[in-house]
Amino acid sequence: MKCLPSESVDSYYNRFQELLEDLSHADDKISTKSAMRHFIFTLGPEFEPIQNGYRIGSLPTDWQATHWPTLLILCRNFYHSVNPKGPSTSGNNGTNVLSTVDRNTQHKKVKNVVFSTWEIS
Repeated sequence: MKCLPSESVDSYYNRFQELLEDLSHADDKISTKSAMRHFIFTLGPEFEPIQNGYRIGSLPTDWQATHWPTLLILCRNFYHSVNPKGPSTSGNNGTNVLSTVDRNTQHKKVKNVVFSTWEIS
């Protein structure tokens, strides 16, 4: 299960929670920590700075949340800082409206903000 390119964080969160509800009836339960990790790693390429920070254990303490609503708010805020216009939409020819150059510039800005925040913490 992955977040679709046109799907909002909230929509994906709802879909993910439905799956977790279905899995809660299984014999082998998934831990909240493991489910949250899986959620973060299936959000998409916009979340690479968060995913990389998670891998190397350098996320700010806020991102070590154990409460789903807290994680949802963090993910939503981060996503909107990377994509202030919301999920990308496609033009008539199927190409993304935002150019690759614009997206890369925005990613660099967000990475700089994220990493400078981590250095302060």
